Amino acid sequence: PTSNALILFRRHKAASLFFNSRKMTAATAQEDSSNPSTPNVSESKVQSVDAFPFGTDKSVLSKYRAIKTIYHVRHAEGTHNVNKEYRDIANLDARLTKKGEDQCRALARRIQTGDDDVLKQLKESVELVITSPVTRCMQTALLALEPVFIERPDVPVLAHEGIRETVNYNCDRRRTIQELQKDFAPQVDFSAVKDDNDALWDHYESWLGSDEAFTTYRESAQIYKVAERGRAFLLDFLARRPEEHIVLCSHRAFSRAFFNFGYGDCTRGLVQSLDDRSEKDNVPVLRYMGDDDDEGTFGTSMRAAYDNCELRPFILAFR
Repeated sequence: PTSNALILFRRHKAASLFFNSRKMTAATAQEDSSNPSTPNVSESKVQSVDAFPFGTDKSVLSKYRAIKTIYHVRHAEGTHNVNKEYRDIANLDARLTKKGEDQCRALARRIQTGDDDVLKQLKESVELVITSPVTRCMQTALLALEPVFIERPDVPVLAHEGIRETVNYNCDRRRTIQELQKDFAPQVDFSAVKDDNDALWDHYESWLGSDEAFTTYRESAQIYKVAERGRAFLLDFLARRPEEHIVLCSHRAFSRAFFNFGYGDCTRGLVQSLDDRSEKDNVPVLRYMGDDDDEGTFGTSMRAAYDNCELRPFILAFR
């Protein structure tokens, strides 16, 4: 069996990726308009999942078939967050900056010392880490959660397309799974990612044209698709997992759609020019429960924008 020291060495190797390297290979294009990398949301009923504040009494949750305590973290600072050159091919599958790595280490120190009840419970209880298959998220998960892996190196880390960033520009693309495995396997399990190439990007490219030909928003102009894959991730994947304490590592724009869809404007005023639905019923992905005042404090805080490497805990309850 692999020793703990070797596992940790591999984690460090992956988390310390060559973030200064700017030459990246684009994923092989496939012309497939069926969007194969998006979960089959037709298998999921269009329903909301109930979300409760962290620490909600178990008696309140007794009627639900499955309860998950979620620690949701946005990736740390990436190169694209600094130079804002989202379409630059140098930012394809953007890596963390030095500052981003430092942000991860700062969160790791807080987890190590059990800064508060949330981080103490995370360190002691987390059973599974699920991350976007985009490099900056996997780097963030491996670096920030190092105290967990030191004590329990068998905690699995899974990559899942359902929580990846909205696909608009080169910075939102991922490399092929074969390339990613060279940097992150075996510590990250890619078995849940169906396609080696970035099929979601390829779908929009075959439909709308290359990055040079189509220079504006893609998936963000079809935001219901982001909500659909987030909903499918919850109902068709997460709800079926046996683990109850789970870290999710994702992105800001995805989180905006995931937490805000169905609550007013989750698009920042962006015209939904690619919305091809005949009936535009924006059923929320999450239904916020347990607010103890008329202001909806919990829901409001969950829908707020995420900072780099920010972590928020909450509970998901599946009916």
